[in-house]
Amino acid sequence: MKRNFLAALIFISGTVLFTACKKDNSALTPRSEEIATQKASKPVTSTRVKTEVSNSVTKTYTYNADLNSFGYTGPAYKTYAYPDGSHIIESGNTVLETHYDLNKKGFIEKGTNTNGQTFYFYNTKNQLIETFIQSGGDVDVLTYIYNKDGNLDTLKIGPSVDITASYQTFTYYTDKLNVLNNETFGEGFRGVQSKNLVKSIAFHALYNTSVTNKTYSFDAMGRVTKVSSTYDSTPLPDVSYTYY
Repeated sequence: MKRNFLAALIFISGTVLFTACKKDNSALTPRSEEIATQKASKPVTSTRVKTEVSNSVTKTYTYNADLNSFGYTGPAYKTYAYPDGSHIIESGNTVLETHYDLNKKGFIEKGTNTNGQTFYFYNTKNQLIETFIQSGGDVDVLTYIYNKDGNLDTLKIGPSVDITASYQTFTYYTDKLNVLNNETFGEGFRGVQSKNLVKSIAFHALYNTSVTNKTYSFDAMGRVTKVSSTYDSTPLPDVSYTYY
């Protein structure tokens, strides 16, 4: 049950975030310097996804005045509430209501719901490097390892001493910046993601490996309008995007 939960958690993260630096959950300088470098060749900073359509199911995203996400509507809806500057409440009909505590840099530090607590740790580049999930007596750890180009290279599921643990590896389009990052969905509080758009995701289980490949279509502003994917060479439904 626990492992199924983790697998689902990993595959939900379709838009992907070298070495894991020391954990940083404290107040440091704002992340403006590195973001300015990333945004130089990206669409204007106010770009936000309006709709996401897959298999005829439409999610419509809305945002507050600060361009933070209010969530999205659709058959499986999600909402975000901001009671103050250091807390976020996530709710919806397919997620548990979760109360997030933010650190002084504005990133999620802890999430609490009826299943337990999840703790988040970041490196000095504000990239997520570890998620520590504690549910009752069970503990799971997700470890994120980045390469020298600022892209997520490996995602480990479970303790590093567990040789049977599943893990994911990633490749990227080095000529395509990641314009489907957390900021584009108004969720900058989740940390800085990979610099480039993901090309492939390989999921390594104990006895087999499955590979998802991705291709992208863009509009004149450089925004992704469609993502096409295959899973072990089998086509998956396209995902299309519109913007405000």
